[in-house]
Parts: sequence; C-alpha cells; structure tokens
Amino acid sequence: MLGIVPTWGNIVVYITSYFRMFDPDLTLSQTFLVFPMTLSMGALAMQIGSVLLDYLHPRVHLILGGSIFVLSILISSFMYDFYLFLL
Repeated sequence: MLGIVPTWGNIVVYITSYFRMFDPDLTLSQTFLVFPMTLSMGALAMQIGSVLLDYLHPRVHLILGGSIFVLSILISSFMYDFYLFLL
C-alpha cells in the first residue's frame, strides 16, 4: 500500500485524466485525496498487523499481507469509478 506514496505525485495527472473519461466532473484536487488516504490506511494497517503478529505465524502474516497488496492492485486496475478506486 505504501509503495504508491512516492510515485503518486508523478502519476496523479494521468490517473485523473483516465478517470475523467468516466466522470468529467472529477478534479485534480479530488484525486489528491488518494495520498492522505494511503498514509492513513497504511498507519492503520500497521497497527492491525502488529496485533495479528501475536496470533499468526510470521510466514502466514507475510503471505496474507502480500496477497492483499497484490490483489488490491489487481482489482484497482479494473476500476472505472474514482471513488471505488479510492476505497
């Protein structure tokens, strides 16, 4: 999830133009919401992950986190609605 943080400032213009094909009212300031949401969700996921380490083997923890990461990128590549993409 945090892998997108350093590159978001570079690709936000292109992401906005892609989603504007489906929603012409979308603005660049709305798509900048992804950056703080990514940081917030990353901080929340780290807290949840530290609790899960008490219950899961580290290998299972890594497989679960990696699977969620890869699956979220795969699902986001099929999004046509910006707010679903943000979710």
